[in-house]
Amino acid sequence: MKTGLARHALAALLLLSSLPLLAQTPQLDVSVAAIKGHRRVVIAEFGVEFFTQIAAASQRGAVGASMTTRLQGVDGADFQAIADKAYADTVAALKRAGFEVLDPAVLQDNATYRELDAQYGHPSPYLNEDKHMGVDAQISEIYAPTGMRAFYQSSLKIAEGRGSVRKNIDAQNQGRAKKEGEVAKALDAALLHVHYLAAYGQPNKRSHNALFSGSTARARVKVAPMLWADDTELQFVTEAGGRTFGNGRMRHNGWVALDDALTSDADLFATADTTSAAMKRGNGIAAAIGLLTGSGGAQKSGTSAVTPASADAYREVFGGLISEAANAFAGKLGSGL
Repeated sequence: MKTGLARHALAALLLLSSLPLLAQTPQLDVSVAAIKGHRRVVIAEFGVEFFTQIAAASQRGAVGASMTTRLQGVDGADFQAIADKAYADTVAALKRAGFEVLDPAVLQDNATYRELDAQYGHPSPYLNEDKHMGVDAQISEIYAPTGMRAFYQSSLKIAEGRGSVRKNIDAQNQGRAKKEGEVAKALDAALLHVHYLAAYGQPNKRSHNALFSGSTARARVKVAPMLWADDTELQFVTEAGGRTFGNGRMRHNGWVALDDALTSDADLFATADTTSAAMKRGNGIAAAIGLLTGSGGAQKSGTSAVTPASADAYREVFGGLISEAANAFAGKLGSGL
């Protein structure tokens, strides 16, 4: 028994030592001109959002397919460790980029911030379930650093299966921005809102078309460790309190965000078909892992489990992805000084 455990530990160490971090350089969506003259910053909101269930669906006339995947093999302690490291890495990157980073405790001395915190903050972790017609919920948990509150963050570029219209608009509320501008002015510091969206994959875009009866419907979740684009972001609010109309981040004076998903080339995940026997009988076919096709007027459904090689490997890969994004964000933000 001990020999088997030793072999397992050695295998995990060898895996961690060989894991490549990135398959590409971060591609960024940038608007940082408004940070000029704002060397003092305070992180007012910070979260790492982890997907634990990702679903895909397609409906074309009478033909339909759905696939639901669920993350296994990691737990809240792993997510919290990644969030705490992400915060430390982000602060360090900001300091290297030339910013003075205030202790977030100063925010609690401001009555306006306390009002915002009470209205929009949540105990960490914050469970987020996005439900859309014709597909199982996308389920995620937002982890704040230890001792901090969790906030929902989003751009108005609503990603597939990501947030309701109401949530996304509220995250860019200009009335909220005005109050945050008052806080920024009182502290003589720009407020930073930092969010990393960590996912084990991405669903294909939902396709619903009633005109093409008899066509093929495909539901797929592409499995790979990644940070999603758009909502992996560092946004800021200065004393000006938000931007003018005409952009997708109206609550903010500027931002740095991933323009494309940042994906690791680590061979981290294994998938396993978990479709029940009853569901398979209903389908009339065996579901391929991560991909289900319906045709001939059928409705097909499947499920699969996605499991990392180890919890340590999961923490290593996602910690590396977030660190890379944090350095890219802080460097680009600092270039606006």
